[in-house]
Amino acid sequence: MRLKNYERVANKFLKENYGLELRIPIFRNNRLRRAMGVYKTVTIDNTPCSIELSGQLLDYATEKVIDQVLKHELIHYALHVLGRPYKDGHPIFENELVKHNSITSTKKIGEYFLLECDFCGERWETKRKRAVTHTHEYRSRCCDSSISYIKNVYYNGERKI
Repeated sequence: MRLKNYERVANKFLKENYGLELRIPIFRNNRLRRAMGVYKTVTIDNTPCSIELSGQLLDYATEKVIDQVLKHELIHYALHVLGRPYKDGHPIFENELVKHNSITSTKKIGEYFLLECDFCGERWETKRKRAVTHTHEYRSRCCDSSISYIKNVYYNGERKI
């Protein structure tokens, strides 16, 4: 779905659940790595600024997961505009997430690299591309041994793809 479609979905969600209209843009941000979405405010006067969705989210996640992340950010926006507590962790905000079946914790989304300990064979995943391109500079946590790159692994927020 294109970002314009997400703005339509966002307006519908806000109108039906909070009686509000979305007055800020939704952007794609390819620099977001840990967070899948961000609700931004202007620092000086704390006014709503934008909602940004991770490029990894938009490229790899299922529509269901994208919808849940978008709802999470829209709930931040709606509660902020209504003058209610809108920060993660506050009980009012967390209750709204549950009420609207939104994401409450981070899911695995995007590209990961599968690595293996050369001594014992233990495997793990990382998002650090440098660990793949410079394996000679890294050691395993288990045996302090050299490591090998196995393959790329992809997640869509619900399962491995």
